[in-house]
Parts: sequence; C-alpha cells; structure tokens
Amino acid sequence: MNGFRGPVAMLLNGAGAIRFQVVMAVLMGLSNTGLSIALVRAVGISGVIYGTLLAELCFVVIPSLIYVPRLLPRLGLPSGVDDA
Repeated sequence: MNGFRGPVAMLLNGAGAIRFQVVMAVLMGLSNTGLSIALVRAVGISGVIYGTLLAELCFVVIPSLIYVPRLLPRLGLPSGVDDA
C-alpha cells in the first residue's frame, strides 16, 4: 500500500491539501488501534495486520481515490474523470 500512499501524499503536500491528510491520518490511527485490538482477540496476532490494512483502505486509499480527482481541476490539471 505504500506504493500508492507515497506518491499521493507528495501530490497532496504539493497541492497544499494538508488538512485532508491530517484528518485521514488521525481517523486511520484511531480505527487502526481499535480494529487491531478487536481482531487480535478474534483471530490472533494476524489481526494486527488485518486491522492495519482495513484502516488504511477505509481512511487513506478510498478517500484519496475520491478526493484527488476532485482536487486536480483546481490545480489546472485534467482529472481523468468525465464531467458528464
């Protein structure tokens, strides 16, 4: 997932979208902690990995896939999404 997160973070930093990143990071951290604890109790030590992946998917990957195409036109770049 870092192969996705790194370039997106650089783009967002360059665009000045720091608030979005901070909010998503806080939400991911909180959900990661809760999910990891719950999943460790349910499935064992591998629950930590599952909790981290689920939190990252829900609070980094999916929001970024929604936010970045909306941000690109404000930067004067094509979003790659039809406006129809």
